[in-house]
Amino acid sequence: MTIARREIEWLFVFVYFFVNSLFLPHGLLYTSLLFPFFWWYLHSNGSKRTGLLFGLFLLPYFAIHTNQAIDYGDYLQSSILFFSVYLFTLATYKFIQKSNNLEWLYRKVVESNLLLLGFGIIILTIPPLWSLTWSTEPISPGVPIFPRFRGFTYEPSYYSLLFAPFVIYYYLKCFFQGAQHWWKTLLAVTIPLVLSLSFGVIALVFGSIVLISFMYSRAFWKSSRFRNLVKLSGVLLLLALFLGIVVFPDNPVSLRIANIFSGQDSSFQGRTSDSFELAYLIAKEKNMWFGVGLGQVKIVGHEIIVNYYNYTDADNWTVRLPNAVADTLATFGLTGVILRFMLILYLAVKTKVYNNIYRMNLFIFAFAYQFTGSFIFNIVEYVMWALAFSPVFNQYDLKSLRKSSSES
Repeated sequence: MTIARREIEWLFVFVYFFVNSLFLPHGLLYTSLLFPFFWWYLHSNGSKRTGLLFGLFLLPYFAIHTNQAIDYGDYLQSSILFFSVYLFTLATYKFIQKSNNLEWLYRKVVESNLLLLGFGIIILTIPPLWSLTWSTEPISPGVPIFPRFRGFTYEPSYYSLLFAPFVIYYYLKCFFQGAQHWWKTLLAVTIPLVLSLSFGVIALVFGSIVLISFMYSRAFWKSSRFRNLVKLSGVLLLLALFLGIVVFPDNPVSLRIANIFSGQDSSFQGRTSDSFELAYLIAKEKNMWFGVGLGQVKIVGHEIIVNYYNYTDADNWTVRLPNAVADTLATFGLTGVILRFMLILYLAVKTKVYNNIYRMNLFIFAFAYQFTGSFIFNIVEYVMWALAFSPVFNQYDLKSLRKSSSES
């Protein structure tokens, strides 16, 4: 790969990870505005029927939704946005397959992210500038407001979701590849994630790694570093529990966890049980099997959601369902949910995602995350699916791990 091509790939990744929403209105991304470029990229690389396939999927839904008194302006706008997400996902999938330098790109993201974090820490000394890279929105009832790192994205959970594939990759790298200064690598990916204080993403990152370690226990437990890190993690967990429960019981982390288990955390409930209940109520208003249509959730669901939460300033609330499966149910109905899972499972089997530990880890993370967050226009989730279904990082193939184990 020439230096010129490598730098072009880095520019694409840099825009996606670091500045995709910078200076743009909320909800708009540069990758959305560039969808004609992605269409050209796909066409130039042999994918000439992308628009036709999208139309074939959307046409039956459009035919049904037009009989349900839709707002055509919002429907058209959301359809174009959905098409841009579709093109970006396919272009990213093609990009991942054609790139021979993913490890270099991963390293560049982590290094650049550390520079961004350093900039953010400097900003912490200047409170009026906190909003550049930190969020100070309240996260749970009774929990003091404190800054959460979000980089140049619009919220910490979005930033942490962006960073999740890199965290998982470098943890596996430390387990299996014996990297020098491995503890520095772990700190470089763990600290930014923790500072985002996005509980859902953090829990799923480490929960998916734990689950993978049980699923592929032979490969993991052969790694002495993994065994040592398990012991260290156990000690640190006990210490954290002691500090959080006995010494500092009123810390923000403990308070939020208590709120989640007591059902008082509106953010957690809003992304899970509330989203599914609201999606059911919204879809039922029009068609349970085919949903209300693209761009119609905010119209059909406005009164439902306002009444559900008893909002007083109803006109100031932007209606959305922060849960990918629930959003699919409301927009495309039960048929959309069925198609969603049929496609996911088909691609998982077709690409044999289970033969690669890294890809399987991403698959488990993304599969679980769609029930606890995201939305149907979220390109970050689709990039994670694209990585999971691509033949990347062959060093984590089970065959490669068995071979390196037998040679050592």
